[in-house]
Amino acid sequence: MTSFDLTTQNGFNTAKNFLLSNKSGILDFIQNPAIALIKMALEKGYDLLTQKDKIEAQKDMVSTLIKQGKENGVDNMEIIVDNTVGLSFNGSQIDGCPIKVTLGSNDKMTIKVQYKA
Repeated sequence: MTSFDLTTQNGFNTAKNFLLSNKSGILDFIQNPAIALIKMALEKGYDLLTQKDKIEAQKDMVSTLIKQGKENGVDNMEIIVDNTVGLSFNGSQIDGCPIKVTLGSNDKMTIKVQYKA
């Protein structure tokens, strides 16, 4: 299982490295303004961002991770986010991938995506 914790600086960097390691997706970063927000968050230092900025950066990162996971043949993925972010994805789909959200501890939620049955 591929797993990312977007609530920490280390987890955010791990997700960024996953996205940047996929050569086919690099052009998407140049053309996608949402990625600019993610890069800004990482450059500024995740802990220095306001809560609103963190939530927006996490939302953008979740969508991008799910799309890249599908493109790269990931079987399933788990992403830990702040509760506010998790609630916005509950019951939705991205690129036809169903999303399951589970309430966790410490104001965190886990988003689970299963690409293959």
